[in-house]
Amino acid sequence: MVGLHRDHGRQPHAMFATSLVDAQTERILAVQRHQRQVGQIGQLHAGLLDARAWQQALGHDALHVHLGQ
Repeated sequence: MVGLHRDHGRQPHAMFATSLVDAQTERILAVQRHQRQVGQIGQLHAGLLDARAWQQALGHDALHVHLGQ
């Protein structure tokens, strides 16, 4: 049968190469997960900063209205 013969000398190298690719893929996925988490935290902080800015602006305007300015 042609094509079914395996070169056992090369098989460990192929398995090692596959494990390197798998490890690299896992590292890339881990970095992407981390970046998503950082992005989500950044969006949360930006939302909180926007809310704080609105509160300060409304509080400032309310103070001016209260003082008659």
